[in-house]
Order: sequence, then structure tokens, then C-alpha cells
Amino acid sequence: MRVLTMTGHAIRDVGLMTLTVFSGRASAADLTEADLLAAADWLRDVYVNPGTLRSHLKGTYLLNSAYSMENPDIREPFIQRVLYGWQMPHELGTSCALCGHEALYRATREEMPLLNGRGVINFSPQGRAGLPICGWCSLLIQMALLGCLKSGRGLLMLYTDHEPLLRQVVTDALRRAQQAQTLQAGDKWAALSMPRIRFVEQVMRWLRQTARPQTNLTRVEGYHFSNSGASPFVEVFQIDRSVLQWVDHVLHHPDGDVAAAARQLLAEPADLEEGKTSQHVYEGLLKLPNNARKFLRQRLLAKRAHLTLITTFMEQIMRLSSEYIDLLKRLGDRFSQYYAMQRRFFYEFNRARNFAEFRRVVIRAADDYQRRTQQSLITMEEFIGAFVSTEDEFIDWQLSRDLITLYLMQTHAIALEDDLLMDDTVEMDDSDSIEEGDLS
Repeated sequence: MRVLTMTGHAIRDVGLMTLTVFSGRASAADLTEADLLAAADWLRDVYVNPGTLRSHLKGTYLLNSAYSMENPDIREPFIQRVLYGWQMPHELGTSCALCGHEALYRATREEMPLLNGRGVINFSPQGRAGLPICGWCSLLIQMALLGCLKSGRGLLMLYTDHEPLLRQVVTDALRRAQQAQTLQAGDKWAALSMPRIRFVEQVMRWLRQTARPQTNLTRVEGYHFSNSGASPFVEVFQIDRSVLQWVDHVLHHPDGDVAAAARQLLAEPADLEEGKTSQHVYEGLLKLPNNARKFLRQRLLAKRAHLTLITTFMEQIMRLSSEYIDLLKRLGDRFSQYYAMQRRFFYEFNRARNFAEFRRVVIRAADDYQRRTQQSLITMEEFIGAFVSTEDEFIDWQLSRDLITLYLMQTHAIALEDDLLMDDTVEMDDSDSIEEGDLS
């Protein structure tokens, strides 16, 4: 028998993993012709006869497929081609677009979701309607429906080239689909709300359950789609590689306190309401690294997250240099010495409303510290490196200030009985620029 392997095509590979799990095999390489035949027979039964899976096959996965046709002269040739075509001679004269093997037929949206209809040549290879596929890939495409989760108005498919994660997701989806089919009492395929959040939830759950870092986890994508004739759609979600690596790193950090803080930060959503998904940390992960500064402020700084979570986030997601981070820590150590002399300093330091006011607070403190100790609180070079943008590097002075403050909180350099450092009336905006006139 031909050995089936992953190709990088999401629908086909999800179908292959679903077939592997359905057949009880440890690997796709272990599949036999008997496994393929058993799967095809089972699919024929659930797709031809009325039931939950046939309803979703017709409504969201394959439009106008002939599974449900009453005329056997139309239905049977279709079923033989899409489910049992791997047993037939492949003589189309062109290669399968999914695996490179000789193709059996040209698929349309009746045989594969999100393709053009029959006879439509727009955007088709060589101006010929349909996508050439082989009999093996055809069976895998039919199988892939069972590897999807029902979510919102369509289906949610998670794809990754990391096979252990893909297997876990597909196993859960297959169990849900088989359970829905077995109940056979109306629409019992439980739908998961908020597909974006559920996509991230699947990945985070896997990473929390693994015992060691998954260093080869680099590609994770989600597809929320429907092949409905009235309103087809597809949404693509993706977690950036740097985000996966950061999450993996902190969840498996050798310091137990860091790992515990990461698990608390990345806990599964509970009682999250529709329409409020933007408030959840999982939604924020999908927007990284572009929204890194906002995520840092809202999810880490505002929550007073563990310092290691913050520093690793800055290094791995924001790509801030270790020299910059070390500079902020050195300033924090010195500022803590001045704070012991003048406890109102950090109250003023953190409530500065613009860069000009902030600059004056630091200069006054530097002058006072110099008079008291005959030592420098902060040098000109350090002030520029920590708080001033240059042509070569953008610096957010508010972020630098907040990081220094958080460092002092977590090193217990600030007395908790003091007034709140942050003024709740001052909105923590995401402005990245110094106001006009602040440098005067």
C-alpha cells in the first residue's frame, strides 16, 4: 500500500490525522488498506443516511454533494470516486495538487470545501475548472470534517506540523463528532462559541499538559470556515512563532514560581461572554507581536506579573536588548536608594502626565541626590538610553518608567504603606510619541 505522509496542506493533513486516530494507529505510516476501507465504509454510512454529520456535511462542509441524492445513478459513482477512488486507476494525466501523486479527478466544492463550483474556471490552474486530486487525498478530505470542531456559524480546524498537538486536537474533535452522530436526536453536535478564543485555548491546553518544552512547535494555524452556498467564509488565525516560543519557555521555566505565574496568566477562559473576547489574554496573544506594547501594559504590568515573565516577553516578543533591560535595573537600584531618602519621589515619578513633567522630576531628583551623596543618580547617557528615542532606536519613556517601577515593587524596594504610585485618573494610553514641546 502507498505510505501516506503529511504534506503541509491543512485540510488534507487534518484528514490524515483523523484517519490515523479513527483507525487506532500510532502513526499514519501504520495505516493499511483495511483501515482505509473501514473508514470509507463508515463515512459512506454516516454521510448517506440522515443524521447530524450529514446535516453539517451538506450545510457547512461540502455544498451540493451527491451523498444525499436519491438517484443511485448519481450518488453511487460519486461515492465510489470520493471515498474509494484510491482503489481505481489514476489516469487524469496531471499530478494531485495536494501530494504530487497522479490525480484521479478534478474536485470542486462538492468534493472539497472552499473551492469554486462545477465548471467555474476563474482562479483555476491553467484555466481548467476544478483542482486535480488523487483518490487517497480525496478520502482524507472527506475524513477531515470529523477532525473539525463545530464553532459559531461554521467549523473550526486547527492545523500544525507538530503531530502530537495535531493528534490531541483531532482526537477531541473526532470524539465530539462521533458522540453527536451516536445521539441521533436533532442537532447534538455541541457548538463552541468564540472560535478565536477556542483556537488559542487548544494550543495553550496542550502546552500546559506537556512535561517538557516543545522546541519544534513553530507553526500553528486556525481556520474558521463554512462552505455554505448562501454565505461561505473563512477566517484564518495564527499564533506567531515568537509567541509560541515565549509561552513554551515560561510554562516550562525551571523556576517553579515563574511557571506557576505563567499558568495563572494563561489559564483557560471561564464564563467569558460573547462580545467581550477582546478582554481575554488569548485574544491578545493572537495580536502579537504587533500589539506587544499594549499587551505588556495591560496583561503584564497592570497585573503586576512576575518580573521574569516581563523580561522574557521583552526579549523574545519585543526584541528589546538585554543591555536596555539591564540599564533599567541599574537605574532601579539607584532610584531605590534615593527613594529611601525622599519617599515622595516615586509618587511624582509615576504621576508625570507628559515627558516635560517627567524630565523635570528626574532632573530635580538627580540634583538632590548629587547634593546629598556627591554621586550621580543618572547620567546623560543613561537618561537618553532609557527614556529618549533616537534615529536608531525607538524608546517609550512611559514603558521604561513603568518597568523601573515594577522592578522596585518586585524587589520590595517600595514601601507598601505609601500612597498609590499610579494615579487612577491618568489613562494608560498607548501613545508612542513625546508630546510636541516636551523637549523644550
